[in-house]
Amino acid sequence: MSDKWKMPLGRAWQWGLSLLFAVAVFLFWAVPYYSVMSYQEQLQMFLWDGDYFWERVSLPGGLSDWLGEFLVQFYFAPLVGAAILAVLFLLLQRLTYRAMAWRSADGQPGARAFAYVLSFVPALLMWAFMGDENVMLGFVVACIFALAAMWGYTLLRAEWLRRWVYPLVMAVVLYWTMGAVVLAFALFVALWQFIDRRAGRWLTAAVTILFTLFIILGSSTFLPFPLFRLMGGLYYYRYPAIIPLFQAVIILSLTLIPVVGALIVRWQRPLSFWRWSPVALGVLLVIVGFFGIRSQYNAKRYEVIDYDFLVRTEKWQQIISKAEKNNPTTPTSVACLNLALQQTGQMGDRMFEFYQNGVQGLFPLFQRNFTTPVPVGEIYLRLGMVNEAMRYFYEAQEAITSYRKSARLTKRLAECNLINGEYEVARKYLRKLQQTLFYRKWADRTLELMKSERAINEHHFFGAVRKNLYKEDLLSSDRELDQMIGLLLVSNKQNVTAYDYLMAYEQLNGDIDRFEQYFPLGQYMNFDHVPNSYLETRLIYWAQHSKQAGQPPAGVGQLMGQRFMEFGKQLSQGGDIESFRGTYWYYFAKMMKK
Repeated sequence: MSDKWKMPLGRAWQWGLSLLFAVAVFLFWAVPYYSVMSYQEQLQMFLWDGDYFWERVSLPGGLSDWLGEFLVQFYFAPLVGAAILAVLFLLLQRLTYRAMAWRSADGQPGARAFAYVLSFVPALLMWAFMGDENVMLGFVVACIFALAAMWGYTLLRAEWLRRWVYPLVMAVVLYWTMGAVVLAFALFVALWQFIDRRAGRWLTAAVTILFTLFIILGSSTFLPFPLFRLMGGLYYYRYPAIIPLFQAVIILSLTLIPVVGALIVRWQRPLSFWRWSPVALGVLLVIVGFFGIRSQYNAKRYEVIDYDFLVRTEKWQQIISKAEKNNPTTPTSVACLNLALQQTGQMGDRMFEFYQNGVQGLFPLFQRNFTTPVPVGEIYLRLGMVNEAMRYFYEAQEAITSYRKSARLTKRLAECNLINGEYEVARKYLRKLQQTLFYRKWADRTLELMKSERAINEHHFFGAVRKNLYKEDLLSSDRELDQMIGLLLVSNKQNVTAYDYLMAYEQLNGDIDRFEQYFPLGQYMNFDHVPNSYLETRLIYWAQHSKQAGQPPAGVGQLMGQRFMEFGKQLSQGGDIESFRGTYWYYFAKMMKK
């Protein structure tokens, strides 16, 4: 077979592997981690505004941050976000390979194939690192630009340009635009001197590294950031005070993998040595990559992200289906499930088919972070407790550790103020949203809607929530939530959400007497039947007050009555009550034991 045929065939399998890798990345983010796209998008608000741009690029690494946020805004459509990540990872791998700078005459085909497979290492490391949801896309962008700068360096032929001008000028440009990844570039240039074995290599290597350190140290004298942050990158990780070790490993790999690949191509070994080496390395990377990536994605952490996304998109049935496959246990996840059950009219019938962790499964305790308060705020908003919802949304936005604003939360804050009649405050938020790409049309429509009080009252969401507002001001109390929900029913006796949550609160709290006291309010809800868990709860009340209560509660069928008697018998004799799992009786018995 001629050389003219061998080379195109080589390029074909190389591009085939690269595209297969890109497809795998796309499917990963488009299927099991679809919700992460929405999560990342909601933690920023990219503004199409000149001041916003100059504010970002005025600091080292600012352009990588701006480009990262520019791309993340398209995560609003999660499939587009998955496609963007696939392209970025493809660039990361291809540029790693290009930075190895082998020419067609260099090395044996097997050695080049081995180097090509090796070029997937930085991209695989990045994939695993992004299992931490606090990794910013700006870091990926910065790594790509650093690799592009390395590749550009290998293409130079003029000695004066290669040794002095390009490394020093690029060090300044790369540091100010992309940040700390300039260290990878400087180390690459230094090591490349010894691969080419040019005269004066020690001087060029030393000057490049020292000059790069000098510009970082020099910038620390006039920038309001500690040196460790400038050395670790201002915009690579969401928590400013943390520089993950994994990040340093990836930056180091940007230098070492291209250098090692270049050395391998130039390594003279017998043809038989390279015959199976690329295949063996490829299999090893697939196995190690699979388990390495899998280990970095914490299931519990992503469970909350999944449920929050489904609440945001109001995919109530998907929440229930997800819980049926894998019962949620964290308070926030359980709260999202219970909201889905209520919104689909199944709360009273099915709530105890799933794990419940007390009243925290309705209203999780407030935590000062930017994740868990968001779905809890959604619950309060639908109840009609708008001020409480607004507090949760505001606190979540202010807790974002990268000091960004959130487009999703800004939208919710605008809605809360609009419902409360605070139109000037609402306009302030809406004008900000008008500077975004995906929220602009909604902001325009809402500003137009605000011109008519009647239109607001007739709006399917704003009008419905307004009907549920408190008629009088009151002090919020986490310890008396049932009374606060009860006051919502005083304001609107047909607030079905408030009634469902009030009943569930007393059930989960084990307060049977209060449940029975509030039960008659259901006559205003136009239910077509009495939910099963309500009848089960009333049977416990009837058993506790049998002499006064007389006959069993209305609606209790013969079968349910017989099961309750059997449950009581098993419980009193210390028997197995597992067959009653899914009933309120089972939950009540377990709670009383605690």
